[in-house]
Amino acid sequence: MNPITVQAPDVSEETARTASTAIVGLNAAVALLLCLLARWIADWFDAPGLAIVIVVLTLELIISSLAAVPQAMLERQLRFKELSIALMASTLCGAACTLVAALTGLGVWSLVFGSTGLRFRCSRS
Repeated sequence: MNPITVQAPDVSEETARTASTAIVGLNAAVALLLCLLARWIADWFDAPGLAIVIVVLTLELIISSLAAVPQAMLERQLRFKELSIALMASTLCGAACTLVAALTGLGVWSLVFGSTGLRFRCSRS
């Protein structure tokens, strides 16, 4: 949807809302499917702790979908400086979350929190 939003000759507020709703809806459907399959995937890999990790990581799908249309609109307006600042801030935030969580001994959750922190910060920027 982002290429359509960026490349369309004219994007009305209604079109942007429709695209945003479609993206959030599709990502929510994929997240729900992953949540439903999480136990089966964990059993397939013989990793009992994997199910909860998959469920938590589905939050990234929802969080990132909220930023998709605003990011596309910034690209459309050629506001690459703002996009770069947002990406840099989100990367630093994700790295800091990962590092702090790793130093406190959270294991695999360090990567989960860092990745989710990256998406959350990027969607807010």
